Amino acid sequence: MSENYHEVIQPAGIAVPTGIFASLVYPVGGGANGEALVSLINQYDFRSQTLTTVPLGAGATYNSAVFDFIYLSLGFTLSMAFADQASAANGFIIQQSIDNANWDYNSITASVIANTGLGIKASQYVRYARIQYTNGAIAQGVFRLGVKFSIS
Repeated sequence: MSENYHEVIQPAGIAVPTGIFASLVYPVGGGANGEALVSLINQYDFRSQTLTTVPLGAGATYNSAVFDFIYLSLGFTLSMAFADQASAANGFIIQQSIDNANWDYNSITASVIANTGLGIKASQYVRYARIQYTNGAIAQGVFRLGVKFSIS
């Protein structure tokens, strides 16, 4: 995900990483350099983002980049999948992690039926999230996986 990050310089000269989303922060008195950053509005580009369109081989697994929600107050992660072959049983997962190392929290799991798109939605409880998709026993010819974030 770091390749998607850019820097937004705030008035106090503090750089805030924003990635594919933009967190709007405003200076207020009392912190470093006489100012502290307080997030007044958290805004995300609510358009769906394509994660991958590369078909998976039989039994192969795709892990998305990690989404870091440190500057956001988003409530939900949504993911959409379409494949011409079925996923593994419960192979479509929104995972969450408190430390970006241990992916212990499977927010939701689902099975994708061949040639039938499926969307899943999970409450965002911790700082990090990613999408994991494990293909079934037959190699895909078509695969589309996307993500979207929402406050409701």
